[in-house]
Amino acid sequence: MVNADQGTISRGILKARLFPTTCSIALLCMLVVFLYVTYERLVRTLLSRDTRVVVVNLEEIWMPKSEAEALIRRMHGVRTYLEWGSGGSTLNIAPLATRRAVSIEHDGKWCDKVRKKLGDCPVEYNCIPSRRRDGHDGRYEDFKPYVDRIDTLGEEEWDFVFIDGRARVACAVKTLAYIAPHSVVTIHDFQRTRGEYSAILFFYDVTEKSHVPGQPGIAFLHRKPRFHAFQGNVSAVQGIVDTGEELYKLREGGKVPAVLDNIFPPFESHE
Repeated sequence: MVNADQGTISRGILKARLFPTTCSIALLCMLVVFLYVTYERLVRTLLSRDTRVVVVNLEEIWMPKSEAEALIRRMHGVRTYLEWGSGGSTLNIAPLATRRAVSIEHDGKWCDKVRKKLGDCPVEYNCIPSRRRDGHDGRYEDFKPYVDRIDTLGEEEWDFVFIDGRARVACAVKTLAYIAPHSVVTIHDFQRTRGEYSAILFFYDVTEKSHVPGQPGIAFLHRKPRFHAFQGNVSAVQGIVDTGEELYKLREGGKVPAVLDNIFPPFESHE
């Protein structure tokens, strides 16, 4: 027979044996949950990152190698990209944007050639044919639908804007409403018609230039702080573009023409 004391001892021994087993199971369950949660977070992080591999062919980009490389460096971390003028940049620079890339072209025949090369390239291609075919940049009135395309894209803020097409002054001014202080506006062939580009320098600061002797060069610009208030103010920017020839009278550090006085005063305090 087993007396009461022996029974108590037996139950104590049994509990002592079971306790480590119960703790082990509980710890094991906690470890499994921890590993699962960690794994799930890791998978979500990897899926949220842009893991595409973009192969850049420098020979397809119509500019000196040093300029193309400067352009590529500036694309680091760019989410949204817009360009006026398509070609090698559409195939090799635009796809570097991690969220959205848009290209706007004015030449119908050139559009057909670029489209054939694009394939499944993640670029929204907009062909806005224009009748003007001469070699000049042109003005806003010559390429109005082409320049105004930015108003229809539904993007409030572009990280990087590359201007390498027609009506470049008008394109740069229209961009004022769609960029943030960190945004970069890049103009190719910047030295080609420096007098005309003076209007651009009224609104933008040149932060970097890449220039190869004998080549027109490329300039990287930021909107001047005094004009940050233009962001989102599409109507005010449109008012500047609509002044026509008065726009081209603007000069870096110069006075505002009288016809623009009704637009600029609200922004003068942003020096």
